[in-house]
Amino acid sequence: MESQKFDRMFTIVVPKYSNAGERISTETLAEYAKAVSREFGGATVHPSVLGCWVDERTDELVCEENLLIETAVDTDKVTEAELEEKREFVRRLARKIGEDLGQYAVMAYEDVIDRLSFVEGDYKEHIPESMKEEDFFKKLID
Repeated sequence: MESQKFDRMFTIVVPKYSNAGERISTETLAEYAKAVSREFGGATVHPSVLGCWVDERTDELVCEENLLIETAVDTDKVTEAELEEKREFVRRLARKIGEDLGQYAVMAYEDVIDRLSFVEGDYKEHIPESMKEEDFFKKLID
């Protein structure tokens, strides 16, 4: 019996502010998502998550806003060597992000997932009129 090959999910946690509290440009953050998308064929960006730790000097909880760049690999479609190259790409990009943004560390992690599916759809440039939101008040409030 053939052993099951588990798919992989890679995630990089990227700070949205510098250590001095300066907002990092969306262009800079988009370049990191673009690099992941080029390497893996796409990425999901979770635009806002908190990263927290306890400041040892003050014993206070400190939280900063980050974004997650997440991507997945169907291991049936890559060799072990190619998977290791993907893993190394994630480590190199996390290191670059840390160097670019002056961070002590940037968290990157790999999850083993049971099954990955890319369910094909039917590409359309526009949705039917009946599915479009027409209520401008609702559009702005949602």
